[in-house]
Order: sequence, then structure tokens, then C-alpha cells
Amino acid sequence: MIHCEAPYLNSSGQQKSEDYWETDYPGHYTIEGSRPGATSAAVWLAQRTIPLNREGHGLLVAKTLAGTAYLKSVLETQIPQHLPGITCRFLVEEPDLNLLCYTFVGSWQGQALSLPQMNQVLSKVYKRLLSRGDSQTHDFVVSMTRLQVGVYTQDQLDRYWQRLSADSSQTTSKDNHISLLRTVVMDPFLTEAMTRPTKGLAEPLAESFARTLAEQFKRCMLP
Repeated sequence: MIHCEAPYLNSSGQQKSEDYWETDYPGHYTIEGSRPGATSAAVWLAQRTIPLNREGHGLLVAKTLAGTAYLKSVLETQIPQHLPGITCRFLVEEPDLNLLCYTFVGSWQGQALSLPQMNQVLSKVYKRLLSRGDSQTHDFVVSMTRLQVGVYTQDQLDRYWQRLSADSSQTTSKDNHISLLRTVVMDPFLTEAMTRPTKGLAEPLAESFARTLAEQFKRCMLP
């Protein structure tokens, strides 16, 4: 909905005079698309250019799903290489959307990481990569979500964390939430995407993303 105020429309905050209609005006709100013609035209043009079928938008969606599976496999293989002892684990093992929710589990420099420690590290990684709209720029941006008591029961969180950590002895009793990084794959060309050459070299974009996460993880683990 769009909220609309104009001098030629009655408004509850305006004093009635000869410049305004002397009747109640119910039209402060209007449906998006009923007036801005460019919005409707853009939807129409997009559907005429790329039809709503398997060969059009359906193909784009299918490629983002393929890109999601590809990114998941890259994170699974690359994170342990960059961070010995650390594994990237996913909330859903076989995602059926173009969305990944994941965390890191394992040990760092021989010390097993607890859930509170991992939650803290992920929060730091998220803040370091957060887009702030200022002069700071990042190659990648991530978002974060939480599974927390109140929405889920403690028993549910315990089972989630035991599966994520692959350790039946691990529970969430020392924390009331599980932090997860979120990555949505909107690019239908991720499986082919390469970074810009640096010193004559280019690398797959997904691998660059994994390396960036690993670098930020290391920085957040510094004392």
C-alpha cells in the first residue's frame, strides 16, 4: 500500500476551508501499481521478455537453485581447507530453496568451540561484512538469523545443535539461541561466475566468498 497526502485531498490533520473538499476522504491509502505506471509496465515488460514458463523465469529460478547447491558444496570443501579443524554445517542438508543457513563447528587451534563461542564469532563476522551505507565497501555481504527459545523449545534447539555439531553430547543448555549466517543466491550464473583478475589470476566467485568468510573468521578469533 502507498500512503498519499496532498493539498487537494481532505486530510484529518488539515483545517477544512474552501480549498478542500468538505467530505470525508477515505483514500489516504492506495494499492501499489494502481498509479505509478512505470512499476506495472516493468512487470509487463519483464514477463513479455522472459515468460513465466520453464524456458523463461522458471529457468532462472532453476539456475539459482543449482547455484545454491554449488555454493553449498564449495563451502563444505573450502572452509576446512582454509580453517583446519572447522567445518561448515547447514541447517538443511538438501536445500530446496535458493537460501542457505549455516554455521561453523569444530575446534580452533586444538580447542573445541562451544555454541556460545560460535554464536559470538558469527555475530562478529556478520558485523564485519554488514553493509553500513558509508564509505566502507566489502566484496561480499551476509545476513544473519537466529533460532531462539520462545520461537522454538529448548529441546528443539538441542536437537538442531546436536545435528549441526554432529556430536550427540553437544547441547544448547549454555545458550538460548543458535546463530546462523544466511546467503540467498539470486545470481543464475553463479556456477560460472569468476572474480576480476588480480595479478593476472581469477578465481570462481563462490570460492572467493568461502575464502572471505574464512579470513573474517580468523580475524574474529584473534584475541
